[in-house]
Amino acid sequence: MRARCRANRAFLVLSLSISLLVLSASWTTAQQPPPQIRRVAEVVIQGNVLVPTATIRGVISTRVGEAFEEEKVRRDVQNIMDLGLFADVTVRIEEVRDGLRIIFIVLENPVVREVRVSGNTVIPTEEILKALSVPVGEILNTKTLSAGARKVEKLYEDRGYVLARVADVSIDEQGRLSLVISEGRLERVEFKGLVKTKEFVVQRELTIKSGDVFNVEAINKDLRKLLELGYFESVRAQPSPGSTPDSVVLTIELVEQKTGEAKFGLGYSDRTGFVGSIEFGDRNFQGRGQQLSLRLERGVTIGSFTAPTTPKLNYEITFREPWFDVQRTFVELRTGQIFSLEREYGSGGVITGEYELGRTGSSITIGRPLDPLLTATLTIRSEQVTLDVLSGGVSLFTPGRTVSLALGAIRDARDNRFNPTSGERMALQAEIASSILGSDFSFVKSTAEYSRYVPMGKEATLAARAMVGISSGTLPLQDRFVLGGPLTLRGYPVGRLRATSMGFMNVEYRVDLRSLSERLQDIQGVIYVDAGTAPLTGGPLDLLTNWGLAVSVKTPIGPIRIDYAVGREGSQTWLTIGHPF
Repeated sequence: MRARCRANRAFLVLSLSISLLVLSASWTTAQQPPPQIRRVAEVVIQGNVLVPTATIRGVISTRVGEAFEEEKVRRDVQNIMDLGLFADVTVRIEEVRDGLRIIFIVLENPVVREVRVSGNTVIPTEEILKALSVPVGEILNTKTLSAGARKVEKLYEDRGYVLARVADVSIDEQGRLSLVISEGRLERVEFKGLVKTKEFVVQRELTIKSGDVFNVEAINKDLRKLLELGYFESVRAQPSPGSTPDSVVLTIELVEQKTGEAKFGLGYSDRTGFVGSIEFGDRNFQGRGQQLSLRLERGVTIGSFTAPTTPKLNYEITFREPWFDVQRTFVELRTGQIFSLEREYGSGGVITGEYELGRTGSSITIGRPLDPLLTATLTIRSEQVTLDVLSGGVSLFTPGRTVSLALGAIRDARDNRFNPTSGERMALQAEIASSILGSDFSFVKSTAEYSRYVPMGKEATLAARAMVGISSGTLPLQDRFVLGGPLTLRGYPVGRLRATSMGFMNVEYRVDLRSLSERLQDIQGVIYVDAGTAPLTGGPLDLLTNWGLAVSVKTPIGPIRIDYAVGREGSQTWLTIGHPF
């Protein structure tokens, strides 16, 4: 019991001691003074020579008399660096009687004495310097330099050079600023998917070559050209890294389509009897890009009203070599014998005579591109015309031989040859026939044609064409200008007007029906009007007009089009391949 009492007294003494210690500690803490606030007594700028002190002070937020904040000083250092005028900024803090002296020590960039550009080959140095906009004779501003470098890269990008970059920028002690540009090169071009087509046929169409600066616009143009050849269903390019960081390998993936055609036909009418035809063609003959077509027709001769004439064989052979030499000279040969029904019309479209016109001859056309859009051509034609009157009076057709030279120029700026949606096309031609050449007729025949295509939203195009033809000399009827038919005035029969001069205009509104349904993605609807007259001189103009509707269906052999046109003398229906212009 006595031991327990001693233990209790000891515990009480210990507890009282601890409580006194805690009380003493709390009292001591409460009596300590608060920490002293250090204030900014002075802000000093050192090291600047060309940059005004006021410019530097303008971005410093630390003020005399304010409490010193280390984070604020750090921000001030960054603000000074963001001016772009200094290579380095350091801070020294000194204790003074009234507080702290904050000293910002700056190291200015050198003065630019000269700007040198290297590595550029496709854009002139003057244009790069203009985009860079770094003034000579002033202190280098790295902020301006960085913005200028981005403008240089944008200058390249806007022209299709998407791999170009500013690889290095440096300035030496003499103030020579050096800008090194890496333009990005095409290491090589590879082809994938060729089966029939020879590789050289594709390669020769490309303007891009190994070692060229990589240009996406040039590549897209080349891909369009390959697709317009008509040899491929699809063409696309796949770039991949080259052997160096600034090079690329371009793989062109092609899916070939059928280019050979064989057509057979058999028909009958009480006027012509049985008519049989066979046609073979290949627009990529033997995979060499050559075009060859042969058409044979038997029994097409039109019999007279009293008795049919002996059926004759019609044939036409066409061969085209698109690359005769390295200058891209093309040569086209045509030869054939065609017997056709021709009609003469009187007033009101009344038929006054029918004739079997036989045309046997050949022509050779040589052409060469003068630039990417302009092509010049020379055609030599020799044709013998025979005539057999089937009904009516004396024919105005004149038998004989025509030998002529024709000079032409075509400027084609359309976005697509087969189904253009924008751009324009102009064509001029002058044909001269003379007895010096062995011709029975002497004349000069000239034509001018202009077509324009305007996109009307994503799915529609407004297309317009105007054509004028004039002549002088003795122009036989078979060589006169003809209006009527699926290529000129579609509301009138072929040969409705024949004259020594003519003029006509077509306007079409073409709309892709896929805007109505994806199932109609290969079908196009057309609304059009035509107007024309012949001749242009010699009396009051007899202007013929018509309107029409058409449906065009995309097929492997090209768009097949059905036209229904209505003129003042009735209606006409035509089946053709492709648009008339």
